[in-house]
Amino acid sequence: EEIHERLCSNPVLCIYGMGGIGKSELAKQYAMKYKQVYGSIIYAPYINHIESVFSDDELFPIYHFSRQENEDFPAYYKRKMRKFKALIDAGDKDILIIIDNLTDFEDEGLVELLACICFAKSSTASVCLSTSSMIASIAFPISPLTGLP
Repeated sequence: EEIHERLCSNPVLCIYGMGGIGKSELAKQYAMKYKQVYGSIIYAPYINHIESVFSDDELFPIYHFSRQENEDFPAYYKRKMRKFKALIDAGDKDILIIIDNLTDFEDEGLVELLACICFAKSSTASVCLSTSSMIASIAFPISPLTGLP
């Protein structure tokens, strides 16, 4: 209930604590309980960079959108991010994105993703991050977020 209330009042939430206490499971259980609220739910483990996660069509699918032949990953990431921003701004359906086991809070792709969500023309997307990083307690205070970290 608390996760849902926080995501309703702010589009970004970070679940943090030491490893093995159930952060990932909590995020998954939230997604299952509230799946009727969201048109799409994307659950993706953090792999080195948000760009890696976002460019992987199995981890982060966008319907009828894929990497073109001979397109390199940085170019695909930029094109896919533009498409994602357009979908968010259109506000057709609510989207929940769960990034699990985030390790790098200085990841430029993370900043871009959060900016896309926080400054969207419509508030149809939410991001839930899980991490064991202590920096999250500074970057993402326990009280609801008011903007970017």
